Amino acid sequence: MNFRIAFVVLVVLAVTSCAYFNTFYNAQKYYEDGVRPLQNGGSVNTALLDKSIEKSSKILQFHSKSEYVDDALMLIGKAYMYNREYTKAIRKFTELLEYFPNSKFSEDGLFYMGKTYLLQGESEIAKTIFLQVAARNKSRRIEAASECIGIMLEKKSFGEADSFINQLSEKDKKNNRIKFLSGKTKWSAGRHEDALDYLHKVNPGKLSKDESFDYYRILTDLYLKQNQMKKAEKSINEGIRIFQDHALRNSLYLMKARTLSATGEYEKALKLLNEVLIQTNPAAKDSLLFYRGGLYESYFADYEKALESYREIVNNEKNSKLYSESEMKVKSLELFISLTNDSLGENAEQNIENRFLLAEINYINLERIDDAISKYKSIADSFPKSVYAPKSMFALSYIYLREKNDSSLSCRYLKNIIKDYPNTEYSALADDRLKEMRFVCDTLR
Repeated sequence: MNFRIAFVVLVVLAVTSCAYFNTFYNAQKYYEDGVRPLQNGGSVNTALLDKSIEKSSKILQFHSKSEYVDDALMLIGKAYMYNREYTKAIRKFTELLEYFPNSKFSEDGLFYMGKTYLLQGESEIAKTIFLQVAARNKSRRIEAASECIGIMLEKKSFGEADSFINQLSEKDKKNNRIKFLSGKTKWSAGRHEDALDYLHKVNPGKLSKDESFDYYRILTDLYLKQNQMKKAEKSINEGIRIFQDHALRNSLYLMKARTLSATGEYEKALKLLNEVLIQTNPAAKDSLLFYRGGLYESYFADYEKALESYREIVNNEKNSKLYSESEMKVKSLELFISLTNDSLGENAEQNIENRFLLAEINYINLERIDDAISKYKSIADSFPKSVYAPKSMFALSYIYLREKNDSSLSCRYLKNIIKDYPNTEYSALADDRLKEMRFVCDTLR
């Protein structure tokens, strides 16, 4: 009889153990499938993460004495974090740390609590937590140190990031990820030679996918800045080959277009952008459109097609970071095209005003410096009695000083305003500007 009771008890225990193991296994599977899209820059599957939370919660509710309770808390916290339910995530990580201080997940719990605060926008709290994790010198220290560096770079605290890296142990400095972040820090600070030195020591294949993607983007940018076009092209082609399935792949195509433009192959760059833009819902569409608009505008002088590109951002990409700049481009080009068409009208005064506005748009909005100079000069030379003549000369003085570094010609325009247009608003402005430039102008006598 006792034997039969013992046997039944063992069977019940085995079945119960198997039940909560299966529950946890399913919860973990839902979680892994839910976050898998992140590997290629995609978005999490919130429905699967909800199922992971549901399954894990059953372990806490029905199997509170099992060995999987701390596992379940960790899983719920991470699922809430990726589902952007940050308050709930922090609560679960806090429960894990309070009730299971000796858990194998205690360091992970603190690390992910830091990540949750970071995602919530509280970067200073996150940094404090990451510093604690990094100081423990355990399995998460490199990841925690990397997060700290990322926060510093995001805040443009390049000196702080550099100092933080220098204080790491020699062993940690040799870590592949830290070498990459050292290079990224130097690149962010504009120290291009130093950045290349570090990046050449990095094995991109051993970085995370996002960091490896960033590696090729930064390396190509550095080669472009140093006019090493063959290396830039090789780097970006390698990145495109590796990251065909990455959600941000099109930003690499954008860099390839930049590389082609840097070597004067504008038609190839334009063809590449057009090929990418005809895809269904292409990623980074706003950046591709903006750069295409710039090509049409700057290298082909096709203002109608440039306007079309910028207008597509304004009409269809309302949340783009380039929206405001695109809107300004649209307004400028619309006015520019309109004035160009009307600039030879019968009204002489309107004609001069239009020419002046064209010069302003060329300089301020389109950044076509030489075209602006030409138009300002034509007004000053051809219409000396117009109110726009001294205005144009004042603008020319500013442009020659700021854009052409020609102090002599800048001073000459100011003196001519005072001589030819005495007792005017621009004569007074020119006199004030000459006083500011007295040392420069005196040395040119």
